[in-house]
Amino acid sequence: MLVNKFLADGRDALLEFVFPSCCLICDQYINQPGELICPVCWNKIDTFDYVLCGNCEQPLPENLKCSNCGGSNTVLIAALGRFDGPLGEIIRYFKYRKYYTLGVSLANRLIEIHSKLLDKLKIDIIVPIPLHSYRLKMRGYNQSSILADIMGKRLGLPVMEDALIKIKRNKYQKSLDPLHRDKNVKGVYQASEKEVEDKRIMLVDDVITTGATLREAQRTLTEAGGNVVVAAVIAAAGR
Repeated sequence: MLVNKFLADGRDALLEFVFPSCCLICDQYINQPGELICPVCWNKIDTFDYVLCGNCEQPLPENLKCSNCGGSNTVLIAALGRFDGPLGEIIRYFKYRKYYTLGVSLANRLIEIHSKLLDKLKIDIIVPIPLHSYRLKMRGYNQSSILADIMGKRLGLPVMEDALIKIKRNKYQKSLDPLHRDKNVKGVYQASEKEVEDKRIMLVDDVITTGATLREAQRTLTEAGGNVVVAAVIAAAGR
């Protein structure tokens, strides 16, 4: 065993010498093998230690009635930070360039910031925002499911991938203006009453822009008897 460990350590040291770890964002050397983002870039993220209104993305007060848009039945958003700077770049590497390990750091940081809230909400199950089967086949993975699995393991909660499925292939939300996004997601989801009835649910997604996707998912799950108590997202894109 000691010999194997010695060989493994030597191999890792040699690989680090030949191919040193460099930050994906600033290209600086990272003195931590296996890390993809340096501590400096992580620390540049302006994290949120408060919750957001799912309608307008403004901070919500204690009574959870938004003073900006007046919404009282909004999706409660727990986000890591704003979708810009280093966080935006990190999400792009995770979402589009298949750096899956970044999902661990992103999910863990989100949980650490909002740990008191998530514990207080007494969540029963975690439900990721699904992709349509066609897009899942084309992309090969659902980034929201990856994040949900990591959070489920960290929080000790079951992840119900089949509790919410996407039954309609709609246009990409990012290609539409805010006025058409709600209409674009209308009726695209179907929920399993058996899996969500009387359950306190945490939705998981990577980025919120207008909140249309999360509101439609919440509506669908609520009609099936579920109670969406929070949506955990990595970043808020803002409007």
